[in-house]
Amino acid sequence: MAPAAMLTMWLAWLCACVGGVVQTPNKEGTIAVLDGNLHLEAPDNGRVLVAGVDVAHTAKVVGQSLEELRSELAAERARQREATAGVVRLVCDVATTNGAPLFSSMQHLVGVANDAVAFSVGSEQYIAAAEAGGETTVYRWSNEAAELQTVQHIVPPRGNTQDVTPATAVTHVAANGVVYLVVSYDHRPPVVYSAHSNVFFFAPHKAVILGTAAEAAVKAVGAFVADDEAFVVAAVKTSTVVFKLQASSSDSVSIVDTFAADDISPAAADAFGLGEEEFLAVAQTVDSLSGSSGTKSLLYKRTDSGQPFTYEPVQEFYTPGATSLQHFVIDGVSYLAVANNFNGSTHRDSAVYAWNSVTFRFDLLQHISATEAVDVAFFEAGPRRFLAFAQRSTSSSSQSASPVYEFRGGLFEHVFDLQTNGASSVSPLSVNNNHFVLVTNTHTNSTLFKLHTACS
Repeated sequence: MAPAAMLTMWLAWLCACVGGVVQTPNKEGTIAVLDGNLHLEAPDNGRVLVAGVDVAHTAKVVGQSLEELRSELAAERARQREATAGVVRLVCDVATTNGAPLFSSMQHLVGVANDAVAFSVGSEQYIAAAEAGGETTVYRWSNEAAELQTVQHIVPPRGNTQDVTPATAVTHVAANGVVYLVVSYDHRPPVVYSAHSNVFFFAPHKAVILGTAAEAAVKAVGAFVADDEAFVVAAVKTSTVVFKLQASSSDSVSIVDTFAADDISPAAADAFGLGEEEFLAVAQTVDSLSGSSGTKSLLYKRTDSGQPFTYEPVQEFYTPGATSLQHFVIDGVSYLAVANNFNGSTHRDSAVYAWNSVTFRFDLLQHISATEAVDVAFFEAGPRRFLAFAQRSTSSSSQSASPVYEFRGGLFEHVFDLQTNGASSVSPLSVNNNHFVLVTNTHTNSTLFKLHTACS
């Protein structure tokens, strides 16, 4: 079917879904921007939202005819394969049921934790929490009990010492039927634990990811799947190292690429695709040794499709003391949220960037008032889209509010504060159309919050 005919059918379907606001979609119309969104204005003055088109691209089509728009939309779809043009979303109220808050605390997990990650194996939902006592506790959601229940305590190999080594971070990746947890520890190299989906129990896969015990500044900061293989991104002192995990324990690690970070410690990484290209975003924080401030995070592009593949830097972001970042997509547009913390002298706002399909760069969309953020996570609850920040207070009181923002009208608006105590990470979890956020705390037990929504 020709693109023009497809668009005509889509417009007719969309108009029917919204109650026939535009009765004659086949006639000529013009384009207008209203409240930051792209609209089609028909001859009868009706208006329909044209979703899934990059807002930065709208200036090129303002005032064009419907026939010209068809060509523009077809080109835009080719640039953004994940575009969701024409999706009609329900309108949800922010409020509540019988005066209840947007989020409520429903479960406390025993133990002080520095990080956590949510993941699924088949239909089961899990949380792994890296604890200050050294263990990593794996929880599984119980439908019967409607709560997280402990299924395994992962104890790190002691080596030549019996000292307790705090688990500082945990990340997850799965490929070829193997589920990996990569746990970072204070003053020792990370450990890879693996489990097969048919016998789900984590056991040490490789005790040392990179380097020796003398290289204490090793931390796994991200993981991803590419070409059906599992990869982990690690911060090794002031360099970022990408390496591949092998299913065979005899040859379990191979380095893919190494790139220096200019004496700045990598803090987090996220890999994602944009069209036919593959990217890796790396958040860089203030280096405790050099005291560098005003740091820049980097966007790398994968340069070839073979292995070992390499990355080249394509964009820098001013991110003072960045601690975490995440890529996500809303209505076909890619975004990058960065949690900022400290630039060496003052706490700074976090930020959200939007992909510009004309310049092929991320542009600053807005600043977020999360000035002591240590983690950020995007999640969806039905038609609603949220950003949650874990915020750790540096004041004499460890009590802090970890803010939640909702995407509305092209921007994120503050909608709620989760009450936390030295928050260290935030992990969304969705089970049976119920949505939760786990916040790990460094001063008290971690808390699982439930989201309450009311849609019309």
